[in-house]
Amino acid sequence: MNPKIIALNNPIDYVKILDEASDPLVTLNSDYQFTYANKAFAQALGKPLETIIGNDLWGVYQKDGADFRRDVTKEVFETGQIKIVDNVVPKPSGNLYFITTFKPIFNEQNIVISVVAIAKDITDRKRAEDELKNMARFPSENPNPVLRIAKDGTLLYMNQAGFSLLPELHLQVGQAVPRKLRDAAHQAISNGSTQSLELELGQRLFSFILGPVVTAGYVNLYADDITELKRAANALDEERRRLQQALDEVRTLRGIVPICANCKKIRDDKGFWNQVEKYVSERTEAEFSHGVCPDCAKKLYPDIYKEKKIKDMERSVILLVDDEEDFRMIFIRKIKQILKDQEFEFIEASDGEEALELLKRGAKLSIIILDYAMPKINGMELLKRIDSDHNYLYDVPRIMISGYTQKEIISEAQRLRCVFFEKSMDNIFYQQICQYMTNTLVDLVHKKGV
Repeated sequence: MNPKIIALNNPIDYVKILDEASDPLVTLNSDYQFTYANKAFAQALGKPLETIIGNDLWGVYQKDGADFRRDVTKEVFETGQIKIVDNVVPKPSGNLYFITTFKPIFNEQNIVISVVAIAKDITDRKRAEDELKNMARFPSENPNPVLRIAKDGTLLYMNQAGFSLLPELHLQVGQAVPRKLRDAAHQAISNGSTQSLELELGQRLFSFILGPVVTAGYVNLYADDITELKRAANALDEERRRLQQALDEVRTLRGIVPICANCKKIRDDKGFWNQVEKYVSERTEAEFSHGVCPDCAKKLYPDIYKEKKIKDMERSVILLVDDEEDFRMIFIRKIKQILKDQEFEFIEASDGEEALELLKRGAKLSIIILDYAMPKINGMELLKRIDSDHNYLYDVPRIMISGYTQKEIISEAQRLRCVFFEKSMDNIFYQQICQYMTNTLVDLVHKKGV
């Protein structure tokens, strides 16, 4: 007999082949215990083989990972069908990604007695796909400059707007950026946090928002021409200065003013007693607007007045739901930049499912702002779920922002008590959002004060 055929018929040789295979491979019994595991599997998990074989899924994986693999293995045992799934193995140096095939092993009675799982490492492909997705966030038609800078200060990418609007920086892909941008990028990566920077280039002023991608070793920069916004802010400051100066120059009351200790009427120089507002109005340029102070309100309306203490007041909490992390970052930055005198706390969610999880924890909201098109649970479905599961949020104002502007989408949003705004990146969009938010929050304060 041919010696090669004899060698192949020897089961020990097969075990050696499986042991040395480059792809992770295991077998599981109906109790979800590992009856076999090769070296590649142990290496992928970073665990010794002796701690794997004989152990069950929960002794090797975290609970979520074990439950997921249990469900897949159970389905293969019950159906006898091959199952192919994507799965992730967390590692300190970065996640590993695999495509795993779960295949049933039958006995002579055609009963599934074991399941073999063979994994294919697709980490490199996954990272390449993520890189493509990242690059897709930099469309050439973006009217604002968008840059990507490596940790060492090398310019990796810049869109056409960057070349046309930032000529003073003399930027070239593949070369080092100016020192100010390089230092800001290095600081953002080192701190792992968003940074901001303002640069005056010629006659224009630009604001840069730096979003670090620490694991990839680069920073995304989003530039915005804030020249007109700065001029408007300076003009507003000048108007406030002139107004204060005018207020300082208005006529004032001087000397001793005789006032009744009981009714608070004031005696004029002719001996007549006048109401305070009449006396002051005739002698100054002040005008009166009548209201009710808290103390009087308690006396006049004791059944409906509720005392409000400053320590009990809360900041406005806004839930922002959008699957684009970069958009959420820019949106929050813009809103806080325009409404800098108001206190906001933003709670972020990347999709409807994550938003519902936040609401389960009892988040108290002032406004809900959400996108229409999102994975898992879109904006419309999220609003319906909120109405059904969290009816205490029924009267909370809602804003839907989306690039989808079909009539049926807008109508559906309005039916769900949403104000609809077309998503954009220009300043008019953010000013409209801020105007609506301000009016809405003022209304809420009035309602709470009743």
